[in-house]
Amino acid sequence: MFVGHGSYAVEHDKDIIVFIAKGAWNVEASRNAIALISRYVDRLTPQEFAIVADTREVEGITPQSADVWSEAVREWLNKIGFQGFEHDLPKPKFLDGLENQ
Repeated sequence: MFVGHGSYAVEHDKDIIVFIAKGAWNVEASRNAIALISRYVDRLTPQEFAIVADTREVEGITPQSADVWSEAVREWLNKIGFQGFEHDLPKPKFLDGLENQ
């Protein structure tokens, strides 16, 4: 077994799980993070919940990491209360910083 590469923080506030990831990720780090997130998901199910993921500082992931994340998301989608976007991502209106909202 290899040492996990990639750092993360997982917190929750009531029904919102916040996941922050940084660095380059291998499958071991991905499995560790997924296990922690899954513990929160299991505590919240069957009530509705959300997962917010900030991956802006992720430098990359291995193909095996991508596979385990895809499987985890599929499992979470099957839990009561967790839903992805039904058709497509929403179409947000981006402001240039000079406009008033």
